[in-house]
Amino acid sequence: MKDNYRKLCDNAVHGLTLYTQEHITLIINARDVQTFAHTMKGACCLDECNPIFELTHPYRLNIVKFLREGGKRLTEISRHIGAPTPEISRHINRLLMAKIIYREKHGMYRLTPLGKIVEVATSHIEFMINKSPYLSSHDVSVIPSDYLVILPWNTLTTLSGTMEVGSLIEKASEEAEKFIYVMSEELMRSVVDIEVERARAGVCVRKIYLKGEKMPQEYLKTRNLEVRVLREIPLGLKVTDKIAGIALPNISTGKIDYSMALISTSADFIHWCISLFNNYWGIASPIGEAGAGKR
Repeated sequence: MKDNYRKLCDNAVHGLTLYTQEHITLIINARDVQTFAHTMKGACCLDECNPIFELTHPYRLNIVKFLREGGKRLTEISRHIGAPTPEISRHINRLLMAKIIYREKHGMYRLTPLGKIVEVATSHIEFMINKSPYLSSHDVSVIPSDYLVILPWNTLTTLSGTMEVGSLIEKASEEAEKFIYVMSEELMRSVVDIEVERARAGVCVRKIYLKGEKMPQEYLKTRNLEVRVLREIPLGLKVTDKIAGIALPNISTGKIDYSMALISTSADFIHWCISLFNNYWGIASPIGEAGAGKR
């Protein structure tokens, strides 16, 4: 059991590796970080001296969040939390014992390397809990595990509505200055002219579609615009130099749900989407190639 916990902590170094169905279920069923920590305590037989358990108290959780900004003195922490100094001192001692924080000679408290990992982990957990309706109804397992473990969850927001998602897709193409990468089961006709124009303006446009999808002639003869195909499209993806988003299959239908998307303008998520797209681009086949779409 302790080995299970050790593996969980090791995985957290990579940005909270909770990619198994068991761990995801624990997260989406928890009401908050404290509930999650207690659930993990029961699942992994953790004692009360582990980092996750120490954050089951809201004061200690908020202290760790506050120290993300940098070193703070006891009086600053007490004032920020809104609790008496003796009470905060007691909680700080718990965090010191758990090696989540350390005290400098001049009385400043800072996060330890372990504390930084724990802080990142809690931010991911909180995002997953806040987005549990989406995550519990959409299949995250279609994301390759190597990418799922480094997905910057805490940078994402959800966008709902078919029209809203469609409008954002069009706007992303219009505003792209360097590149437009797309992977989708279906061709979105409203962006054809936009992306052809952007390609002619020097923007690199690369698109992956389902084998058999009929492509516009403009796509096949426009410079800077390349199209490849796959036999299966596991998820929807669009990334430009300014914004990125993914659409996952709905668990009930098994089909990619383009009425909801996870989006972000953060550099971390944009780079993540570029890497994921390039992974599929490398195994996709150019249109017209013998056996195009074979994986």
